[in-house]
Formats: sequence, structure tokens, C-alpha cells
Amino acid sequence: MVIRAYPLPYCASNIINHCYCDHIGITILACTDRAPYGFPAFVFAMVTLLGPLAFIVFSYCCIIIAVLKIANVEGRIKSLSTCMCSGHL
Repeated sequence: MVIRAYPLPYCASNIINHCYCDHIGITILACTDRAPYGFPAFVFAMVTLLGPLAFIVFSYCCIIIAVLKIANVEGRIKSLSTCMCSGHL
């Protein structure tokens, strides 16, 4: 799915040799300077990728803080064991 097509003049082939459309595959077909489109694409990619990662890290930090507030050591271990993939610490 193409979210935004760049207003670049395409004067060469219009065939992308990939099984998906990506930024480089689309802009490499342009016959003008592609440099002004590189930085905004990089910023958009970083926001798109790092936004969910930051949310996941924040969620795990909240879980760890909540578990550390449990007074009972056995309760902490049991709570942390539910977060582990194998179910064991």
C-alpha cells in the first residue's frame, strides 16, 4: 500500500524490482535529485518504528515497577514468572 506518492518526475522505467514497494525502490526511478526526500522519509520511518518501541519499553517499565512494589517475595516471583515466555524464572 502506498501511503504517499512523491511528486517526482519519473522518466525511466516504472517497474519496481521488489515484491513490496519501499521508499528507495520508488524514488530510485525518479530522474531528478532525490536528496530532499531522504531526510523526511527517515524521520517518518524513525517515528513509525521507535514510537511503538518506546510504548513497549514504557509498558514493561511500569510492569516491573508494579511488581517491585509487591511486599511478598513469592508474590514477586509469581508475578514475574507470568511475564516470562517459559513460565519459569
